Amino acid sequence: MEQIGVVDADSHVMEVPETWQYLEEEYLHRRPVIARLSESLPIVAGMDQLWFIDGRVTPRPMGRGATISGTPTGMTFARKKVFSAGSQGLTDVEARLRDLDAWGIEIQVLFSSIFIQDTTDDPRFEAALMRSYNTWMAKRCAERPDRLKWAAAIPLRDIPSAVAEVHRARALGAVGVTIGGTAGTRLLHHRELDPFYAAVSEEDLPLCVHCSWSLPGLTEVSEDLYSADMLGFTLPVLMGFHSLVGCGVLDRFPKLRVGFVEAGSEWIA
Repeated sequence: MEQIGVVDADSHVMEVPETWQYLEEEYLHRRPVIARLSESLPIVAGMDQLWFIDGRVTPRPMGRGATISGTPTGMTFARKKVFSAGSQGLTDVEARLRDLDAWGIEIQVLFSSIFIQDTTDDPRFEAALMRSYNTWMAKRCAERPDRLKWAAAIPLRDIPSAVAEVHRARALGAVGVTIGGTAGTRLLHHRELDPFYAAVSEEDLPLCVHCSWSLPGLTEVSEDLYSADMLGFTLPVLMGFHSLVGCGVLDRFPKLRVGFVEAGSEWIA
């Protein structure tokens, strides 16, 4: 019997400028660009490069609504990692595979880093960003589909786009779909999300509820990175567990497969 080695069920890719090259023409002028902080400004945790999207920066390393990220890969925080920028951002797939070999990992399932926080207040633009990301990930992982798998980012604040992206993600080769613990300000058991759950069930894709800054009000109460990580990032996945397990979603969609990822209880599935 063939044996499978270690499967890393929750690794991350750090988005790079090439991630946005598949944006539709109407959104090209709004594509994310990298902002570099001056050395004269206070630098928190080595996050001296940020994504500038729709007039605001992501991540937000200080102040109210603080968040944390290792993308873009040019920031000091990312450059100090033991993994090369090419490995982190999948611009060098072979470098990523060498890292897998060095750590004894046979297969890795990749999740987004930028979409664990809000990127824009415009749901349609968010959906376009996620489509570009998913297309880019499909192409990167297609270079070694035997070892690199990916979970598609889904725009839950725009349900028609979410449904369409579930079906497109399956066609692109995604092995799952990923969302935060809330759909913006809506809890995950809201009936308006039912068409999304129906699509995920139809495509037989695992639904991965990942820790994230998905609830705006909870994100905004954090003014430092410790609170951002312990509260804004962690609590929404518990809210997602409450919604999906305790509020009837699995009763309405008994074929739905759900995992809760990067939570304190570690990979409940």
